[in-house]
Amino acid sequence: MKLRSTLTAASLGIGGLMLAFSLLFFAEGMLRESTPEERTTSFDASSGFLLLGLPGVVLGGGLLYQERQQTSKQESDRLLSVFYQLVQTNQGTMSVMDFALAAELSGDRAKTYLDAKAREFDATFQTTDSGALYYCFPTAAASPALSADTTPTDTMPTDSI
Repeated sequence: MKLRSTLTAASLGIGGLMLAFSLLFFAEGMLRESTPEERTTSFDASSGFLLLGLPGVVLGGGLLYQERQQTSKQESDRLLSVFYQLVQTNQGTMSVMDFALAAELSGDRAKTYLDAKAREFDATFQTTDSGALYYCFPTAAASPALSADTTPTDTMPTDSI
């Protein structure tokens, strides 16, 4: 992974440098009063740097895209693993705070993730008398994990949509 990051940075850096030189030679040929032969030489140099730099930028961009895709997939897999672990451990019931702490996410991001999972798995919600909201995901091993001070709610809270 470290080698890939180094190659990506090098490819983008060298390719970008070549493209910058290409633009400099092109601009120099256009702005300077010169003979047609000098302009041709400047445009040839510009074309050379362009041909050398463009593949590096394209290769580096492709590597960067692949690296970001892989990182995104790893994060998605990590969050799913934390989610399933909490569902098992807490018998299907969890709060946004539970998930945020376990997954090391912000409250907003944890809530968004749990809202999506609630729609996917047809979760229900329970609210304590103090107003705390719990997501209740159906599991075969589920038992009343919350105390008697909760009231079942069949719909998602409207502020989360």
